[in-house]
Amino acid sequence: MPDGTSADFVWFCKDIEQVYTGNSVDKGRKKNEAVSFKVKKKIGELRAEKLTHVEYRNGVSNIMTVLDQYLERK
Repeated sequence: MPDGTSADFVWFCKDIEQVYTGNSVDKGRKKNEAVSFKVKKKIGELRAEKLTHVEYRNGVSNIMTVLDQYLERK
């Protein structure tokens, strides 16, 4: 927390690929999938709703909820 009383924990349920692409990626394809994601600028297609969850469930993350405590969005 910003007041220094506890540590923040960012999670991606089940894995980062499932949150960002909606699909699980085999271990051998992770690097190629990451490169493709970056080249195609898929990050701009993500909905903030997938990254602002407080409840742990498949296909979502809390990364923006945690970062919002420290950073200001544009």
